[in-house]
Amino acid sequence: MQYMNEQEQADLLRAYRKERNANKKERLLAMCQMMINGHSVDETAKQMFQTRETIKDWLERFEQEGSRGLEDSI
Repeated sequence: MQYMNEQEQADLLRAYRKERNANKKERLLAMCQMMINGHSVDETAKQMFQTRETIKDWLERFEQEGSRGLEDSI
C-alpha cells in the first residue's frame, strides 16, 4: 500500500464525497478506509462485506491508475 501525504488524503476524501456513481463511491470508501484510517485489506473487506481478493483488486487498480482505476469496467 502506498503512503499518502495529507494533501493526497484530502483529495481522496474530496473525491469520495463528490462521487455520484454508487459503485465507484464504494471503492473510494474502501481506499479511504485503508489510506486514511490505516485499516488493513482484511479489515476493510470485513467492514465492506467484500472478499479480500476484491479489495486487493480495487487497491491494485487504485495504485496503478488513481481514482480512474475504480470506475466500472465495461
